Amino acid sequence: MKTINKIIFMCLLSLTCLQASAQEGASEFQFDAEEFDRQMKLGIELWNVPGTAVTVVTPDTVLFNKAYGSVALNGTTAVTAETFVASASTSKAMIAVATMMLVDRGKIALDDKVSEYLPRLKLSVPYATAELTVRDMLAQTVGIESREMLLIFNFPELTDIYQKLVGYELSNSFRSKFTYSNTLYHLVGELVTAASGQNWQDFIQQELWQPLGMESTYLSESHLPKDQPKLHPHYWNGEETEAFKIRNALNKLQPSPSGSFWTTLHDMQRWLQFLLNKGVAQDGNRLISQDVLMQVFQPQVLIREAFYPPSNLVDSNWNSYGLGWFQQDIDGFKIDYHTGSLNGLTAMLGLDLERGIGYAIYSNQDHAEMRHAMLWHLMDAGDGTVARDWNADVRTMYKEQEEKQIQKFKEMRASRIEGTSPTLPLADYVGEYSNEDGSWVVSLSLNDDGKLVFEEFGVQYELYHWHNETFATDQIEYLDPVLGLLHFQLDDYGQVQSIDVGGTYLQRAQK
Repeated sequence: MKTINKIIFMCLLSLTCLQASAQEGASEFQFDAEEFDRQMKLGIELWNVPGTAVTVVTPDTVLFNKAYGSVALNGTTAVTAETFVASASTSKAMIAVATMMLVDRGKIALDDKVSEYLPRLKLSVPYATAELTVRDMLAQTVGIESREMLLIFNFPELTDIYQKLVGYELSNSFRSKFTYSNTLYHLVGELVTAASGQNWQDFIQQELWQPLGMESTYLSESHLPKDQPKLHPHYWNGEETEAFKIRNALNKLQPSPSGSFWTTLHDMQRWLQFLLNKGVAQDGNRLISQDVLMQVFQPQVLIREAFYPPSNLVDSNWNSYGLGWFQQDIDGFKIDYHTGSLNGLTAMLGLDLERGIGYAIYSNQDHAEMRHAMLWHLMDAGDGTVARDWNADVRTMYKEQEEKQIQKFKEMRASRIEGTSPTLPLADYVGEYSNEDGSWVVSLSLNDDGKLVFEEFGVQYELYHWHNETFATDQIEYLDPVLGLLHFQLDDYGQVQSIDVGGTYLQRAQK
């Protein structure tokens, strides 16, 4: 605990010095709407994005509000400020503020033990169970890594998630580092429920969204009005943009504060301005005290390596995490930001609290990283100068990654051994498989055509024999030529024992 406190102290000291320096030489933030629009169009072209909506606000003014393209590929429905967009992981900031509203009301404290509110929550390390605090969960210093999003997809019932977490091995020692987690924020909602005495879904709607006038923000995609336009998911296959088909089901999340909220650009303007006004809504009502709200933006843990690759392009002194926000500095100013990603849908929020600038962008292209480029262009240009071509440099970074992935798939195809057959009849590969802690469960079955089908999270992929005990699918919606391989292991009796899925071994359930 002493080590992490020292890191936080040094981070805060560095931040204080930088903010003091920024205040001494600060001038009015410079925003060139025409240049910003030009950069947006360049980014859309570089990333082949069908549709995007973006806004830039101050505490009391909308500097930029524009939508580009259509909600679907080759569609006729234009994106507007009222088009429904996926908040995805930017939802985390909202539940963090809802929690801080309870702190402000004396219902809960950041350093309260979680066991006081969620006695059913048991971690695999008894010490972590006993010492886990509300702050630990919001700051993501517990050691439960992001792959446990599998829990939310596989087990919609809280009881099941609690049971699985008991056997979930921490990826690193408790409080030793930042470890991004969706399940922790999923459970923050349960904290709000326990501390407030009302369901977290009702609390966030009645105590936060409604007072802010966010009338078009919903708990999940399934809650959206059926007759209103929404962004449809797409992906880049390496040569052109395609609409998601098979993996669309993965966006049908149950209501979860970790990433299921849907909203509009108009509502996000209200949200950003509320934060920039440090807790005051547009009608002048204060929903939370300034001192308590600002704790959300205080660095809690230093991140030794930038979480997002484009962050490495920024000449920053530090990277940190607050309570639902990533943080780093540019030109001496601290920036709070967070992305959101679902299959084929992207989001990003950014704040410069010192200079009073808020940014939100939503697109319908899988990992359209122009969101990073435009954030850093915006913040970099605030002093009248721009250090680099952010759009071009971010696209080059990801283009190199894409080319490496495509080359990898080509090499996989070249390594195929011709003329082999599976050892067993296809029916012998059928069954349920799971990893050691039971957080990832998949099944294999035969379809009506007698072909082997791999199913995870309710999404099915048809398999064909590749070679030996390996089967493949070409139905993964990602870069072309994409290839997914499943390697089966047989036991000493020649029966299927497990499968290797991308380096993770899933054991076959006993019949």
